[in-house]
Amino acid sequence: MERMPAKFKNTGRSALFLLMQPGNAPTIGRRTRVPAPCDYIINGGSALIKMKTILMIEDDPLIARVYKTQIEKAGFQLQVADTAEAGLLALSTARPDLVLLDLMLPAISGVEILKRLRADASLAGLPVFVLTAVNFSDLAREAAQAGANRVFDKAKIIPLDILDAIEEDGIFDPTPAARAC
Repeated sequence: MERMPAKFKNTGRSALFLLMQPGNAPTIGRRTRVPAPCDYIINGGSALIKMKTILMIEDDPLIARVYKTQIEKAGFQLQVADTAEAGLLALSTARPDLVLLDLMLPAISGVEILKRLRADASLAGLPVFVLTAVNFSDLAREAAQAGANRVFDKAKIIPLDILDAIEEDGIFDPTPAARAC
């Protein structure tokens, strides 16, 4: 029988073991994602994994389904809002850790959503990756000027590229001081 690595955390009241089965560990980008200590919530002896949440505001169900599959396989929770209004409602009720924002949405453009995010003090620092099918048009440049952390051309990327960008930008890798739970 193959021995599996285990991570042990002693909380004083209870202990938490995380068993990683070979080939079954969540990944970020093309590397294995090892959860940070703050990914765990110890509650009366039971441990829950607090997954990082990504909100995708995307009106194309096929694109949303592909991203949901790949991002959740990497160990994150992906919530999809299929309209700008649903995205704004999701942002007002629960704060995600990252927003993937389509620029070309009916009713309210992605740039307008981004401007509203940056104008709201409680959401201004939220990382936003913009996805556009319009290859670096004026709208994409406007999104960058409005405060998008990154702008991606949908025709040239795959979900793994988004996961790599999350890792490169250190979005889910807090400093040691921020890790105190």
